[in-house]
Amino acid sequence: MNNNYFDLGSKKFLIITLVILVCFFLLIVKAFNDLSDAQANMENNQPQKQAAVDINNVMNTMPRPNDSEEQNQEEQPAEQQYEPQQNRGLNVDIQSSVNATEELKPIDDNDSLPEQAVEPVQENNQSLSAEQQLELQFLSARKNKDEKQYVKALEEYKAIAENSTDASVKARCYEEMADVYGIVKRYGTALSYAQRAYNAAPTTSREMLIARLYYKTGEIDKATKRVNNILQRDFSNDR
Repeated sequence: MNNNYFDLGSKKFLIITLVILVCFFLLIVKAFNDLSDAQANMENNQPQKQAAVDINNVMNTMPRPNDSEEQNQEEQPAEQQYEPQQNRGLNVDIQSSVNATEELKPIDDNDSLPEQAVEPVQENNQSLSAEQQLELQFLSARKNKDEKQYVKALEEYKAIAENSTDASVKARCYEEMADVYGIVKRYGTALSYAQRAYNAAPTTSREMLIARLYYKTGEIDKATKRVNNILQRDFSNDR
């Protein structure tokens, strides 16, 4: 009987060994759980300690009531001296803004300038080359166009086209006039000038302008045909 009790291959010995292993396993698991709980408690306590330290620092840095009253009494004359300076600075800024507005105020077209003020400008224009004078005329027309002075812009573009024998200059004027008429939704007239611009100096941008104006007038087929021509020509050039 004793030999069976201590027999390593007996069921009792195996059961006792299994129970001991299970106990060890439970002890190890419990130890890990206790360690995790202790670490979590330390992490939870650390922000509280840090918050307590921050509160103490804030309390230490806060001025005492008597000190703040004395400081306000010392700073009050300086603030009173600073307020007039701020007002003076504000007045200067406002005056500067008013002066800048007066300087940028556009001159009314109805106001006539003295003849003596016009003569130097004419002399300066005469000293410029023909190409520079042409660009000044285009700039003047463009300015009127940007300012929505469409009638003046059209007159200037028309005058430039009539006074020039260069086909590229005429085409440039007709293209701008077509754009102006398109802005005021006179698409038929705009299409006419766009076609004249393309005939004088064909470019892809001018043909696209014609296509857009065809689309605006409701002629979708013609607009599509123009776009297809542009695409086919571009694809052919890429080969």
